Amino acid sequence: PRERRGSAEGAPRERRGSAEGATDRFGSLVILQTLHSRTPTLRLITMIREYKTDDADKVLAINAACVPEVGTMNANKLALFVELSPFFKVIELDARVVGFLIGLTELSTQYTSPNYVWFSKRHERFAYIDRIAIAEEGRGQGWGQKLYNEFESWARDQNKQVLAAEVNTIPDNPPSHRFHQAFGFVDVKRTYPYGPKEEVAMYEKVLA
Repeated sequence: PRERRGSAEGAPRERRGSAEGATDRFGSLVILQTLHSRTPTLRLITMIREYKTDDADKVLAINAACVPEVGTMNANKLALFVELSPFFKVIELDARVVGFLIGLTELSTQYTSPNYVWFSKRHERFAYIDRIAIAEEGRGQGWGQKLYNEFESWARDQNKQVLAAEVNTIPDNPPSHRFHQAFGFVDVKRTYPYGPKEEVAMYEKVLA
């Protein structure tokens, strides 16, 4: 498928050799992972936080590395997402951005993606995942699940009726299909948004 600040303030007292979670004063999910030897103690801080302007170059680089699983994105398109997206969060591992999720709603009407438009014609209130992208160093750690959980929680708080996303079938993306199906999404339609060489499965998860 194709703002502004977070910190690790207010984190819980660390435990040696453990991982803890907290929510900081900006509403970011913060996970403190403590790896200890006798001295010194190494404290790895990871979090999901809101996108900041300083993240732009890294977000663009991650997106480029994940094409064609996600659509292309240049600086102008990123700026449009910053303007239109009520949910734009990044994964930060020790001050390094390693992934992000961009979410839109029925109110993001200036967005003209055919996939978004397709869902907007079906639902009055929906939360749409335009894209999720995770760098190689952040994969295999459950961050996709954490981002989706946070987006679903946000969508429920906003009284959205449906989560929506699309996944490529031509070219196919089997891991993404398995991920969405395991998360409770249902394949409701196959479409050709950009011609016969690009097919997508339109996925929905009913929230209410």
